[in-house]
Amino acid sequence: MNAPISNPADCEVRGVIRFLQAENVRPSEIHRRLVAVYGEHVMNAASVRKWCTMFRNGRTDVHDADRSGRHSVITDALKQKVNRIIRQNRHFTISEVYEQCPEVSRTVVYEIVTEHLQYRKICTRWARRPSGTKVHICFIFFVDVNNIYKPVFFIFCVQIFGSIDYLFLACPFNL
Repeated sequence: MNAPISNPADCEVRGVIRFLQAENVRPSEIHRRLVAVYGEHVMNAASVRKWCTMFRNGRTDVHDADRSGRHSVITDALKQKVNRIIRQNRHFTISEVYEQCPEVSRTVVYEIVTEHLQYRKICTRWARRPSGTKVHICFIFFVDVNNIYKPVFFIFCVQIFGSIDYLFLACPFNL
């Protein structure tokens, strides 16, 4: 049977549970009705019983409580330190930056460089990539006598906000 409502918000389902609990409907009946309306993946019976108990004990909020969770090790001071290291040497590797920041892992350094500072590797240099930037790489091949494609050169085009700003032509391959 297809469910008439798909992908309900969690708070919507909990609101229905709260309403039916207030009408003194049993948790098993609430679960059966939720599955009939929202589909079989809505919420399991144990969770319905848990929410019914919480609403019966006086809970009124249908939203999740804020959780502390794990704090990020990425701070503004660490981002500034990594950015300073990068600006000193634009031909850096992640491992070189990692060696100068032993307090965090290599993965965290990579995340800072690519996601927080938004550096991208362009022509063996890392450069900031503003939003709206598109990078295109076009390989030109030729076919040798054995019908094997071999790259001759590639065109590397950086397009910022619709206009072509940089165009690189390179032949890094041995022919």
